[in-house]
Amino acid sequence: MSATVIKKWFNIYLSLVIAVVFGMLFFTQVNTNVEASWRHFNEGVLGYANKQKVLKFSSNGWGNYEAGIRKEYFKETKHLEYIYTPKSRTMIIRYKNRDKTLNVKYNFRKIVLRHGHKTPTFTYYYKVGKDRWTYCYTIKYWLDKPTKF
Repeated sequence: MSATVIKKWFNIYLSLVIAVVFGMLFFTQVNTNVEASWRHFNEGVLGYANKQKVLKFSSNGWGNYEAGIRKEYFKETKHLEYIYTPKSRTMIIRYKNRDKTLNVKYNFRKIVLRHGHKTPTFTYYYKVGKDRWTYCYTIKYWLDKPTKF
């Protein structure tokens, strides 16, 4: 074999190795970011309200997920986690799903924060199983300490 053919094969081999290494680094970094973005949630994260007012309430309320069923799907558990998007001021809270008929791992609540940090307005949505986001209610809070979100 001539030197040019060996050099050509070496360049092809080297470029493939480099592509594989960079591809592995890229995909592992993306997975790490996705897993690291969920944080443990507790009620103190959103601040403590001394006064609140319901501004708007859905006519359906919780729809098919009233009273006891709602408590079953959105129970406080030790595995409660949230993710926050600062650009849209949206917080998504995920609850472990205990109902095996839904065939999903989590149920979600979404909180959209508006109008400042000391007197914010929270709009609540929920998602059970593979349903769409459903509007629940909008509440204005007067907080003792400003929320960090």
